[in-house]
Amino acid sequence: MIAGLVGENQNILWISDRDEIVPNDARHIEACRLFSHIISHYVSVTIGRLQFATTRSDDGSRRLEDIAALPDFAAGALADVVTSMLREGTVGVNGILSPMSRTLPRKSQALTAWLADNSYTLKKLAFVIEHIPPDGIKSKLIQLATNEPIAEYDPFPTLMRTLY
Repeated sequence: MIAGLVGENQNILWISDRDEIVPNDARHIEACRLFSHIISHYVSVTIGRLQFATTRSDDGSRRLEDIAALPDFAAGALADVVTSMLREGTVGVNGILSPMSRTLPRKSQALTAWLADNSYTLKKLAFVIEHIPPDGIKSKLIQLATNEPIAEYDPFPTLMRTLY
């Protein structure tokens, strides 16, 4: 994922929760070495600074906790959206444009609107990875589009379509 998204001299900060991957300092050091080794084999450009942090590294401000929570919130909202699209039969249709379901929880609507807002420097991509039996996968990019600016992440009708 990083190899496909990183640019020349770009700094990378990867933040992990305190889970089984890095449950203590010794595993954190091991994960840092492993992360660096793997990145060196996949990234073809010169990167800037590479950091692998955990929420344990937080300085007391809880900024790392907040940053680490964003993907969890976004994933929950996207799970609601994709479930809705599966129910409506629109997730596998190329190029279809459909309004966001009003039956989604308000929190999911607001987070989906935030994900669709491309006016900020933080870029967000949404993919659906589908299992294709017996042992294959298919990846689909879900393009989220807005029809008006978001005022403090208030929910509003968001348009979605599936791209290949």
